[in-house]
This record gives sequence, C-alpha cells and structure tokens, in this order.
Amino acid sequence: MVFVIGGAYQGKVDFVTDHLRMLDTDLIDGANCEIDLIYHAKGINHFHQFIRRLMKDDMDLKGIIDKLIQENRNCIIISTEIGCGLVPIDKFEREYREKVGRICCQIAKNAAQVYRVQCGIATKIYDEDAKEETV
Repeated sequence: MVFVIGGAYQGKVDFVTDHLRMLDTDLIDGANCEIDLIYHAKGINHFHQFIRRLMKDDMDLKGIIDKLIQENRNCIIISTEIGCGLVPIDKFEREYREKVGRICCQIAKNAAQVYRVQCGIATKIYDEDAKEETV
C-alpha cells in the first residue's frame, strides 16, 4: 500500500500519475464511488471524503478500513490533510477531522511507502525498506 497525503490542490494526483505509474482512470473517487470498489481499486482519490461519507451514513468505519488494509495491500490511497487550521465550531466537523487524522495514521502505519506532496513536490516520509533508519 502507498499513502499520499498533502494539502488541497498541491499536486497529489499528478505525483501519483507521473511518478507511481498510475493512470487517472485507475483512480476511483472516494467522494462518490461504491463502497465495495475500494477493496479492489488500484487507487483511491479523495480518501478523506470517503471517510466523511461513511460517517454521514453511520457505517462501520472501523470494519471497512480494517478490511481495506487487509484486502487491498497494493492500493494507492490519496488523501487531503484536513487537520490544519482553525478548529471548526460544528461538532460533526471536529469529529470528522479527528477521525480522518486517526484513520490516516492507521493507513500510514500499514503502508509500504508514505509521501507528502506540497507545491507539487513529493517528499518520501516513510519507506518500509528503510524501516531501520526511521525513528
């Protein structure tokens, strides 16, 4: 699994298509895809919006994410960082931010590689092959 994270409009999809050899058509959109597609997709874009959908529909978030991690080890997951900035007044929005952060930690922990993209520049922040070097 490869996890790509960064702010909105920072070039995450361009990085994935240019450097990780994935086609735009290989990415499903977490904002509106069928839930079962995530278990077999080559890549998932807008993963943070996928989490929002599950929360809004009061679905088994933990079960779905655990199954994704188990069944789709070759997936590339792209998510926007949403935890920076002002804390929202709305209770759901605060819970949503926290849930996205915690799930992204879980995805990163299970990923072979993690990249952060900012201003179109990707930085590899984790590589399973270099685990001994990571503190």
